[in-house]
Amino acid sequence: MLSIKHIDAFYGDVQVLFDINAEIREGELISIIGPNSAGKTTLLNSILGLVRVAKHGKESGIFFNSTDLTSMRTEKIIAQGIAIVPEGARVFPDMSVYDNLYLGGYTRKDRTEETMEEVFDVFPRLKERLTQQAKTLSGGERQMLCIGRALMSKPRLIVFDEPSLGLQPSIVLQIFDVIKRIHENGVTILLVEQNVYHTLTITERTYVLEHGRIIIEGKSSALIGDDYVKRTYLAI
Repeated sequence: MLSIKHIDAFYGDVQVLFDINAEIREGELISIIGPNSAGKTTLLNSILGLVRVAKHGKESGIFFNSTDLTSMRTEKIIAQGIAIVPEGARVFPDMSVYDNLYLGGYTRKDRTEETMEEVFDVFPRLKERLTQQAKTLSGGERQMLCIGRALMSKPRLIVFDEPSLGLQPSIVLQIFDVIKRIHENGVTILLVEQNVYHTLTITERTYVLEHGRIIIEGKSSALIGDDYVKRTYLAI
């Protein structure tokens, strides 16, 4: 579904990613882990067309269902069937919960209300706060709204950028449960997270990104027992 083949990424003249290769097959729940400043968000921004990407040849690039995204504008990338849940539970603060959700389905021409009911099935609390301004919500509720907004476009792939950041532990567990539920409903998911233990327990495969390079990749269940991962990320 999503193939990243031999790409570099830059902010201005500064290279941040080096010869990245990753594959996400349809129906998978994949994670990318790594420390701060490893390049995780840059990789997501590369997928979304927000940073400059360089190829290592005509076969390289970022492909979604064989369509090359590398030089495509962000709005066209989103229209391919990709949704993002951004870091920091970013919502439109002065808009209502309803309007935030409605904007999430702007690429669709019909059945918006039906999809909104599906979102309420996942997040009943959003229905209770439908007319409230988003800035009045708690941190956990704003994250629910971000996820609900992504679901409104009926995406084939959802990219989560640090969805547990700044949330209470009990809310973090709820968010991970929701991610599993979305995946079980047939949506392919790429999860970027620093909560390594919970990430490894729910995902199928994981890439470890450090200093702009993928240094380890494999089944998540195996990486839980990997000595380097245990020492570096699990403090075991």
